[in-house]
Amino acid sequence: MWEPSLEQLFAAGTMHRWPDGRVTKLGIMEAGAVRLTTGRLVVCDPGWLQRDFSGFVATQLSPGVYPVELSVVHMPQNDPRLRSVLVTAARVLVSAAQVTAWEPAWPSEQEGVPARSFGVDGGQACFMDEAIAPFLIDHQADPSRVDLMVTQVLKEQWASIADESGRNVVVVSCGMGDGSYPVWLGHADDGSTAQVVVDLELLSHADGPVD
Repeated sequence: MWEPSLEQLFAAGTMHRWPDGRVTKLGIMEAGAVRLTTGRLVVCDPGWLQRDFSGFVATQLSPGVYPVELSVVHMPQNDPRLRSVLVTAARVLVSAAQVTAWEPAWPSEQEGVPARSFGVDGGQACFMDEAIAPFLIDHQADPSRVDLMVTQVLKEQWASIADESGRNVVVVSCGMGDGSYPVWLGHADDGSTAQVVVDLELLSHADGPVD
C-alpha cells in the first residue's frame, strides 16, 4: 500500500489512482480558524465527553487565532447518495515557516489507541483550546445543536461552534470515518511549531500519484 508523506497530503492539484480505477484530484479547503486563549491545542473526537481533556493536548502554542485547512479528495460518483468530497487530512497553520522536521504529538499509546493517534467513534475530529472543553460537553449534550453541527459538517466538511467569549471548536469530517488517527507537529529550523497535522488516512488507500 502506498504511504503518502505529510507534505504529499497537502499537495493541491495532485492526481491519484485508486484500486477501483478511479482517478481523483487533491484539493485544499479553508476551514475557518481556531481561537486559542490558553494556547493548549486539543485534537480529539468532539464526542469525547469526559471532563479531562488534558490527554488530548497536542502542543502548547501562543494564544491567538490560527487558520485551519483541510486536504480533500474529490471522488467521482455515479451514486448521488455517496459523498463526492472526502477529507483526508486537516492542519492548523501556526506560522508561514517551512517545516523541516516532523515529530508525533504523542509518542506513546494515547487513551488506549496506538502511539501518535487519537480515537474517533463518531466520524469527526476537532481542534480546540483546552479551556473550551466544558462548552463542548454542554453542546454535545443538546441533540438539537448536535444535529445542526452534524448537518453542516456533512454538507461543508467542517463546522465551527463558538461560546459567548468567541472561543471555538473547529469540527472536521473524517474521510475514513471511525478509527485511530495520528497527529504530527511540524517544526521549523528554529524549533518552533509551524503546523499541526492530523492524517485521516484516506489517501493512503490510493495506489499512488498519477504520473
